[in-house]
Amino acid sequence: MAGRHPAPVRCTMFNWRIGPGEAYKLSGEELVPLFPDHIQDVEGAALLDPSTLNQLYSNAAALGVESLTFITDDNDFRTRLGVWWGFPVQDAIRGGKWGIVMGWIIWICSVVFLWVSYFEQRKKMDLQMWLTLVGVYMVCLFSLRLSGILIPVGVLIGWIYMRKTKKVYLSKVLIFGFISALVFAYVPEVSFSQMKELSQAEQYAEEFNQVRAVYHFTQGSEIHADLQTAASNLKNINPETKISTDDPHVLFSLWVLQHKNKAVKDLDWLWYEAPRELHYYWQSNRSNERVNLEYAIFNHVGYLGIFNRANEESPYYLQKVIEFDRLKNNQPLIP
Repeated sequence: MAGRHPAPVRCTMFNWRIGPGEAYKLSGEELVPLFPDHIQDVEGAALLDPSTLNQLYSNAAALGVESLTFITDDNDFRTRLGVWWGFPVQDAIRGGKWGIVMGWIIWICSVVFLWVSYFEQRKKMDLQMWLTLVGVYMVCLFSLRLSGILIPVGVLIGWIYMRKTKKVYLSKVLIFGFISALVFAYVPEVSFSQMKELSQAEQYAEEFNQVRAVYHFTQGSEIHADLQTAASNLKNINPETKISTDDPHVLFSLWVLQHKNKAVKDLDWLWYEAPRELHYYWQSNRSNERVNLEYAIFNHVGYLGIFNRANEESPYYLQKVIEFDRLKNNQPLIP
């Protein structure tokens, strides 16, 4: 599975695959390859630590390098962090969706079984006992996670309370409370809209032989302003062009070519000449007035861009990009 990480990760915890590209370091007065001998994999333990990065930063500043800054996802949308796991992305999408569903099913069943377990004692229990039961259950949901390990603090508090008050009937609450705490701790917090996105991603993934990566963008992401700026700059090169800078095909072609580090001459070249010169096939498919699909397929990799808009009057925005190896059926001829 590959995708963008919403939070920093410890690079030393993973081994990294080096993708296509060139990287050099200065040795004396010559540039030498940063990864000699065509190294394809790097162990995480060999990566630079923060103190070394800070020393490199300070050294560059001392040498008079201007506009010095670290490259991040925030200031360079072409930068992508890909973490590859040992199973196809289709399985990850499918597993993520059903993992969430199964987590909620387990939690709901636990609550139901909890109340059923007290059914025979309902005549012996007064209102105060029921309130105590509910209160202890809610306390059991409180937990902490240290280094990824669940610490059921609430369950421990409930157990101490049960021992001191000798209310043995609370033992079942502690068991089901612990199960619920596990579910809440390890089942991802996903909204219904995100569930819809997972289902949509699974639907589109069925078109491809293998999905390599899925990129998600929110409506407020900087990627949209970056693409619009790039399109406007290209239009300034040839103001007479009839090609709209808001067209999803233009925006997606810019994303794809910048993702592949390809230079773009102007909008007319992008629309008419780029597919032939760079050898890729493109297709636009607008299934309805709110969804626009853009395909860009090269010899060994393809991209599907999914554009959405709120209504017919609003502009399209790039919501998702699926990177794949090839189509399952009807693979087009590459020019």
